[in-house]
Amino acid sequence: MPNLRSFYPKDTVLYISSSTEEGLPFIPNSVINPILQGLIARAQDLYGQEICHFIMMSNHFHLILKVTDPDNVSSFIGYIKSNSSRAINRLLGRGKRTVWCEGFDS
Repeated sequence: MPNLRSFYPKDTVLYISSSTEEGLPFIPNSVINPILQGLIARAQDLYGQEICHFIMMSNHFHLILKVTDPDNVSSFIGYIKSNSSRAINRLLGRGKRTVWCEGFDS
């Protein structure tokens, strides 16, 4: 059975979280934090969502998001996850490898 598309009404507030791959520590620090903040700011510009708050933890992140464009919520989160994976892999000198688990909870 195919996955049903999620519905995110305009101007609702979502609490979103996503985890890193099992066993992969993710240490937000003075090098990684500015990169992540820049990616999130760029994602806001591209996909028109409004972030109320976010926090990066050692193996997951939490994001409070006000939906301003219901059609772009998944693309917005996908942009953050894929681009942060690329940046983290470059910093660690790793090849193209996954950092985040598939999908997100909202």
